[in-house]
Amino acid sequence: MPGGMLFLQTDNAGYWHYLREVVPALFDFHVQDRTWPDAPKGRTRREIIALRRGLTVYRGYGVRRDLTLEQAQAIAEKLPAPAFDAGPRDRDIDEIERTEV
Repeated sequence: MPGGMLFLQTDNAGYWHYLREVVPALFDFHVQDRTWPDAPKGRTRREIIALRRGLTVYRGYGVRRDLTLEQAQAIAEKLPAPAFDAGPRDRDIDEIERTEV
């Protein structure tokens, strides 16, 4: 659907750098350098916990480019595969996410 929106956020720097590389190929992508206006304390449990812990949360949104399915597939086939190091999972935050908020 032309004009469709995509919202992304992560607390993983490697994943964020990968997203910033590939998402603009299919979306008019914008970095959101602050919390979401409608959720200044956080939109998801993970974000709330990460913010409480002082972690960086990376956010962005995109508007779908007007591409045919064939055009989108051709672009996607040329995008690099994910090859980032996600690093060790933060087990403390994972555990808190399951039990808190």
